[in-house]
Amino acid sequence: MDKEINSKWFVIGGAALSFLGFFLKFISFSFAGFGISSISAANAANSQNFLYLIPACFVIVILVELMGTSYPNRLKQLWIGKTTLSVVGILITVALVIIAFNKQSSLVGNINAGVGIVNQYLPIEDLPNAKTTPGIGLFVFLVGFLILGKGLMDEWNALGNSQSRYVPSANAYGEGNYQELPKRSKVVPNMIDNVVDQVEDHFQERMRSKPATNNRSAADVAYRMQNKLKVSAWLVSREGKNYQLNAGETSIGRSSDNHIQLMNPKISKHHAKIVETNNHFKLIDLGSTNGTWLNGKLVRQPVALHSEDEIRFGDSYKVQFVAISK
Repeated sequence: MDKEINSKWFVIGGAALSFLGFFLKFISFSFAGFGISSISAANAANSQNFLYLIPACFVIVILVELMGTSYPNRLKQLWIGKTTLSVVGILITVALVIIAFNKQSSLVGNINAGVGIVNQYLPIEDLPNAKTTPGIGLFVFLVGFLILGKGLMDEWNALGNSQSRYVPSANAYGEGNYQELPKRSKVVPNMIDNVVDQVEDHFQERMRSKPATNNRSAADVAYRMQNKLKVSAWLVSREGKNYQLNAGETSIGRSSDNHIQLMNPKISKHHAKIVETNNHFKLIDLGSTNGTWLNGKLVRQPVALHSEDEIRFGDSYKVQFVAISK
């Protein structure tokens, strides 16, 4: 989640720097060792109107980043839009630099090249020893664009394209082979304290109700699901509410027919489910409107859960997954 926040401010900060560079001294012109003028890209835009697209692109990028979206299926489209605007901004800047170094008179007009009593207005590029040098504005612009590029790359990674813990193909119960996510959120100690006291009673109750068998047979699984037995795993909210998970499957959503009912307007009626098999847990999004997130990454396919993982349902409802290993 911290990485998401950092990438957002990289994008905003980089776009703001590029916008600022547009109004600083962008390019300097000189003739025979004497400074003629220093112009900003904004000055140049007075003669080349298409240059106004540069600040417009970066303003739109900033606004889009600040507004964001609550719909996961729009995140990729917004990222493509921001990247396209950024590329358009840098391409137009390249056009500005080419004009400045090859046809300076297009930006600052002709220069009085009078000798004695003869005055003649000539294009800068036709004058002897005419020089064009970059200014501080161009440097600020390029630094801003590099920062913006880093933010966009971090956002792309956060969309799940670099997600390592996923199932390439899984059935409806999320069965498949899983790999570890590279990063897990830290558990809040008092969240574990709230549930550890329940463990001993839980195991005693489970041993009393468990069929006389030493392995998890199909009959055992059916018995546990029929009697809605619980497992030693919980979802713990920041408000201190504990939701103990069922053996087999636990449905989560706003509707009252879910095993765990979460009354939040941003949570779908049937938002997600957690499937338990042999004390291994898998999180599956059920096509929710506002998405399910695991450790800051959007859940697109069934993912394995480990104790201390952070789950977010919708925009802001966060819980900590806590499991006690036997």
